[in-house]
Amino acid sequence: MENSNQDTFFPTLKEYFSHPMLMQIYKDALAAFEDVSVYEKELSSANDIIAQQLSGKKLPQLAMHVSGFRENVIIVNNLISISIDKYLGSNYSAYQEFFQPYERQQMGTKYIARDYLKAWLISDIIKTNADEENLLSAIITEGKILYALSIFLPEHKIEDIIGYTASQTSWCKQNEKNIWQKIVKQDYLYSADHMLITRLINDAPNTNLISQDAPGRIGCWIGLQIVTQFAKKKNASLVDIIEADVQTIFKDSKYNP
Repeated sequence: MENSNQDTFFPTLKEYFSHPMLMQIYKDALAAFEDVSVYEKELSSANDIIAQQLSGKKLPQLAMHVSGFRENVIIVNNLISISIDKYLGSNYSAYQEFFQPYERQQMGTKYIARDYLKAWLISDIIKTNADEENLLSAIITEGKILYALSIFLPEHKIEDIIGYTASQTSWCKQNEKNIWQKIVKQDYLYSADHMLITRLINDAPNTNLISQDAPGRIGCWIGLQIVTQFAKKKNASLVDIIEADVQTIFKDSKYNP
């Protein structure tokens, strides 16, 4: 918080935490997640797969918090906490004022285990070097994360892993060749333009650099296709995929839809 004046800081804090809307969100979140056994079971199964696929690795301690729609994921030492007030369902009344439809799309309980695992992969397993990032490295890193999640959560549909609807996934499959050609012909692939990379891999209503009909995060979807093809062609283990560099994955995948 910008205000560090002792005389006003704590009264401001008290006012924030006693706000009626925040109190209601807190009550709703506690009621919705009184029983978390289903998520514990799902994450326990994922932890067993992690032990098999990544020898010596295991999930850290997992927790939940209420942030008032602020910090979705908090990572400290050996603990990952997610903000449960971000998973009350896309139709939750308080979301309508604060979040766009494309954001609400992933604010349901089926994304809880995925988001714990994604936070762990990003913080502990799949490292990135921001100084060397271009679009290709960014989408392949995202592809590695999505591929690992599909291994850890075998009962989840791939559209739930990436956070798409079935129709968005169908559009991507039908237009895969056109998406790739647009990326290549526009010389996007090796661009280090942060704004361009963001527009292709971040949440958004669409990816209008490709098409008004293209869903957001289209670069992540393409990255998953490249990594999946590499895995099939090289019969690669998850460790092989995580450790492989960007150019090896791209070259050996021979991706050209």
